Formats: sequence, structure tokens, C-alpha cells
Amino acid sequence: MPGLRYEESGQVTQLRRAAAARDAAAKENRRKAGPVKGGKSKRTCLKRFDGFEALTIATSAEQMAVINMAWAASTRKKYGSFINHFVRFCDRKGVPAEDRFPTSHNLLLDYVVDMTGELGSKAVGTRVTALKNVHAKAGLAWEGDTRQMQLAKKGVANMAPDTTVDKRPPVTQWRMEVLEDGLDMRDGRDVAVSFTAKASRAAMLRMGEILPASKKLEAFDSALLPTAKDIGEEFSTNGSRMLNLPWGKTSLAAGAKVPLCTQASKAINTTRIWELHRVVNEVEGDAPLCSYMEGDQRKLLSRADFMRRCNEVWAEKGLEPLTGHSFRIGGATHYLVNGVQPNVVKAMGRWKSDAFEAYWRDLEALAAIHIELMPLREELGKVKM
Repeated sequence: MPGLRYEESGQVTQLRRAAAARDAAAKENRRKAGPVKGGKSKRTCLKRFDGFEALTIATSAEQMAVINMAWAASTRKKYGSFINHFVRFCDRKGVPAEDRFPTSHNLLLDYVVDMTGELGSKAVGTRVTALKNVHAKAGLAWEGDTRQMQLAKKGVANMAPDTTVDKRPPVTQWRMEVLEDGLDMRDGRDVAVSFTAKASRAAMLRMGEILPASKKLEAFDSALLPTAKDIGEEFSTNGSRMLNLPWGKTSLAAGAKVPLCTQASKAINTTRIWELHRVVNEVEGDAPLCSYMEGDQRKLLSRADFMRRCNEVWAEKGLEPLTGHSFRIGGATHYLVNGVQPNVVKAMGRWKSDAFEAYWRDLEALAAIHIELMPLREELGKVKM
């Protein structure tokens, strides 16, 4: 929108100019200090969100640190990348630094319209949500909750490109059986991989709720990831147990309790592999739940190492590599195709909305189980009458 003017009050203009002055001073200090050791001088996405400086309400570093914890680190990192996306848009459009935050309604509309034909409605929505949240944490006025903005986003959705990319596939029963056959149960690390795979799929866990990003044992934080003592006592005659998650993506520090239920198939039986993992890898007390013994040293199983090992085994059978989220998808699909009610799957997977329905992947099996036999059921009903 060439020549677009962003109107604002004198007070807001002063705040913006003050924020721009702070940014300019910080930029000059970074320039004088030279590049950061390691070659990168740009702020990471996480630091972009956590260190957002255009504050209209005086907030101490301690207060802001607590406010930042309202979002999971992964969410803050994602929001930081979207803020960078907005900043690049402003750079391209020549929007002065003092006019970017607080973001005016006109500028926000221009940003949304600029994404037309490039991104789908969900991608546009998450970018706008990131801006809304950074305004909220900084105490800035937000002008994006208008009917006009809703219509603009709807228009972008109607003009979105045809994205025919494949959805992430689930970890199926067959893949779990291949994993069971391909892992060496005499090796501590493989035992830990098998336990993690079965627990993640059975409890529909997010990888960040059970596995660390780093393999450094000294970096492990029991306030964020489970230890051996987070495995509860048996609550059924079949040996099922509850797993306490200290931290959840949506529940945050409130954590969550999820069931690890005994299954008939060895390839997906979490309770049987837990007993083996506990003994082989001496997982007791405060020991990280997904750790293993290598000689006399305890090692952490990281997310990258876990997926690398799983994909190695699957590659031997000619199977395509998957990502960690495929275990959560696989668990949901497994329960649904085996007749577990959707509301039960929703509760077990801790979904707050019906978004979990997007994880129904095995449509052929679902159709065969729930629809294909409908005429037969009707006939049986007539006989009983």
C-alpha cells in the first residue's frame, strides 16, 4: 500500500521514539563490541521474543523473566521467528523503526495482505498471533482484534495456494514391529530407545515432554523432564502404570499424568519394556527416565539420537524416515482404528480442542471399521427385533 500513513497519538509517538532510541543505542553498542564469538551477531529467535524491548510499561528483568515462562521455550522460539518475519516485511516496505511497535491496525492489515498467495490461513494466523502475544507481554496496545482483520484473514485463506504436501505419517503397528526386531535388547541404548518409542506412542507424548534436546547429562533438568521416580506404581492387575510429566507443552509447570497401559503385543507393550529398561539401565530414583548405561557411565538419550536410531532401523527395511511427532500421531491413530472413542483419545492425548482429529491418518482402516459394516449391522438389528 504505497503512501500508507500510520496515524497515532502524540503519547504513542513519544513511546515509539524512545523505544527506537533504545534500539539504536543497543545496536551501536553491539557494533562497537564486534561480532559474537562463533561468527553470528544476530539474535536467536528465542532471544528475539524473550528480549523484546519496546515496552510501554516499566518492567524489571525479573518480572519479564516470569512473564516469558507463560509460553514454552519452543513456542517462544517460534514466535521469535515470526517477529523476525514481520521485521523483514517492515524493512522491505520501508516502515520506520518507530512505527513498527505498537503495530497500528493499518500496518497489520498491510502485513496480512502482503502474505496473500504465499501462505495458507493457518500460517498467517500464527504470525498474527505471535505479534499479539509479544504486544501482550510488553504491555502494548493491540489493534488486531477487529472484524476487518477477520475478513482480511478470511480473504487470504480463500486465496491461499493449493498446498498438496503430504501430511506427516504415523508410526504404525508395522513400524513398531520392525523397530522391535531391529533393536538389540542386549544394548542399553537400544533398550532406552525401545522404551521411549513405546511410551511416546502409547501415551501420545510430544518429544519435548520426555526427551532432552541435549545429550549433556549436566544440562538435564528434572523440573522439565521425567526421572525414574515419575513412573508410578501399578494401578491395575495387568501392570499398567501412570507416568508423571513435570512439564507439558500446554500445561507448562502444572505438568500432566499419562497412562502407560499394558498391551498384548510385545512391540507396543510399555510396561514390559519398562521392567527391562529399569534393570538393564539401572533407572532408579533421580536417574533421567530416558537414559542408559554405557559401561559404568550414564548417558542421556537426546531427541536427535533417538530419531536417528529409529530411522536407521526402518531404513534397513526400506522405510522412509519419520519425525518424532509421528509417534504421537501413531498413538492417536492406533486407538481410533481400534475403536477407542474420540473423546477418550482426546483426553488421553491432552488436546484442548478437536484439532487432534487432523491426526487421523489411517482413513482406510477407519472406513473399514466404522462405515463398511454399517449395512450388516442394520441387518443384525432387524433380526434382533
